[in-house]
Amino acid sequence: MSEQAPPTTTHAPLSPLVSVILLNTEPALNATTLKSLQVQTWPRVEVLHTRGENTAASYNDAINHATGEAIMILHSGDTLAPETLQQCVDLLSSDPLLHGVYTDCNATFPGKAQPRLPKEYALLHQTPPLPYCTMFKRALWTTLGGFRTNVEGLEAEDFWAGCSHLPLTAWHHLPRPLVTLHNTPWADRRREHVASNLVPLQNRLVLNNPHLPRLSKVAAALMSMNRHLHGVPGSVAQGHRPLVSVIIPTFNRPNLLRRAIITVLDQTLNDLEIIVINDGAIDVENVITELNVRNNITYLRHPHNKGLPAARNTGIRQARGKYIAYLDDDDCYFPEHLETLVNHLETTSAKVAYTDAQRVTIETVHERDTITKCDIPFSFNFALSYLLTSNYIPVLCIAHERACLDTTGLLDESLTTHEDWELNIRLGLQFGMSHIAKVTCSYTARRDGTNMTSSLTIDFLRTSLYIHHKYSPITSRFPEVISLQQKVVRKLKESLQQLSTTSIETIIDTWEQGKTFQALHMARETLRSNQNPDILAFTAKMLWDLGHAEQSNSLLHRLYNEDIETIEDPIQFADILNHCGKFAETIHYITTLNKPFNQAERVHLGQLQQRAESSLRQPPDPPDPSDLPAHPEDSST
Repeated sequence: MSEQAPPTTTHAPLSPLVSVILLNTEPALNATTLKSLQVQTWPRVEVLHTRGENTAASYNDAINHATGEAIMILHSGDTLAPETLQQCVDLLSSDPLLHGVYTDCNATFPGKAQPRLPKEYALLHQTPPLPYCTMFKRALWTTLGGFRTNVEGLEAEDFWAGCSHLPLTAWHHLPRPLVTLHNTPWADRRREHVASNLVPLQNRLVLNNPHLPRLSKVAAALMSMNRHLHGVPGSVAQGHRPLVSVIIPTFNRPNLLRRAIITVLDQTLNDLEIIVINDGAIDVENVITELNVRNNITYLRHPHNKGLPAARNTGIRQARGKYIAYLDDDDCYFPEHLETLVNHLETTSAKVAYTDAQRVTIETVHERDTITKCDIPFSFNFALSYLLTSNYIPVLCIAHERACLDTTGLLDESLTTHEDWELNIRLGLQFGMSHIAKVTCSYTARRDGTNMTSSLTIDFLRTSLYIHHKYSPITSRFPEVISLQQKVVRKLKESLQQLSTTSIETIIDTWEQGKTFQALHMARETLRSNQNPDILAFTAKMLWDLGHAEQSNSLLHRLYNEDIETIEDPIQFADILNHCGKFAETIHYITTLNKPFNQAERVHLGQLQQRAESSLRQPPDPPDPSDLPAHPEDSST
């Protein structure tokens, strides 16, 4: 909801029954509207003035402050016949099943064509033709959750579309022109805004009210909205077009990139181009130059890091192939991968196809990457209900016609994870997907949190909820899909809970097994929700051993000066201080401890203190001659 001044309220002497919301579109005309309210035969009225950047938000803010049981919305300059409120209130009070009363109006805007809405919203047989000529019960606004703020210019039409579940008898028509709507420059600007944004506004109307149109209409609106938000690939330049374009984003992994490119060059299908997108990382042009023997590799660079979906979009716009395939820089194709996919697409009616992939799990053990597991976690035929629930098709398994993206739009660059899943949903909704039950590629799952598909569980949860919500206009019709989505969310939350409760013992044990990056990742995950001082201290030790002295010192300084009283294992903390070269702090900390210790613990503390004192007495090592400047003038002053 946009920020706006709180509405000002003018109360009649009696407890108000009718709340008139006056949107100050042209304040100079307010006097005309207020004068028509002062002569109403119904005296129990309150007027709430409001104005903000978003019309729906302004309505909601004012109605939220209203105390009347009935609501009527007017704009600057609009006027009511003296008997309007009296007749509307009498009718609403006489029939508890009525939700609103609407009148005719004297609104004529010469030369100003009203926007043409989708036929599903031609609800004139069921709801008021002009919402501003309507008095409705405040309870209705509460039930609907207020006016939606994403359809500026059509917020009233959207509100009445939300009322379409009500029967005809819920509304009473007063066939008299009791309301006069005044045309203003603001109203002209609104009509121009709607006319120039009609397609996205229509789409939002459909998506806001998926209970009205056919499911195909909802899907079409989603596709149109995605094209509007994310763009399309654009046309391809004239000339020879390769059969396949392989999109490879990369970020600071030149050695892995080399391997990925080689697996594409080794394909049994040769009519291809490779597009490498460096997402603002170290230059890898030497890798490209070395491998570009066939002159079929295009190298693109982002000036700064834009994220994985933006890098893929950059590659797609450059792609000239009939088909698009994807590969991350730490994954690889088997030799027949592209031939398998393209043969299927060329010989069937399918526009999107996918194979199976082998998952290779890698852990860092004693500072070396070690394969700990190989499996095939996903080998399922296409089912839209499952695709709307979770991502079971790895991005490197897919190939599709480039032209498909002219319908679905490009990847959503606002997503930090699951951007491939979200695009898969669009492709599946529009074209379906054909499954080839053959393992043709391999992707890595790193337990150190460094590869593209291994991210923080909290971000997986966030983007999963975002995607579930985005496609709720479709899934809301299928309770079994909603149930599956809830199950996935529960599992993600359980995983997050497990990460947030990792014990210090588990982290230390993982570290001592040589799984350095995994231990550090576990500690950081735990600290996101639990600032355990002992885990903070051990994290400082790990950072120190990995060469990040500045970060380690910062953590220890904070613990020593701010959180020292919360340390649960003082012997471990003293050991870490000493290990990280904080000898004076070690001595001071040990000498000020006033906790009871057993004999073995006292001996250990005594040994730590002796080592710290001995280290303080030793003179510093002389500098390495290679670190000295060659000439005196090279020294900084």
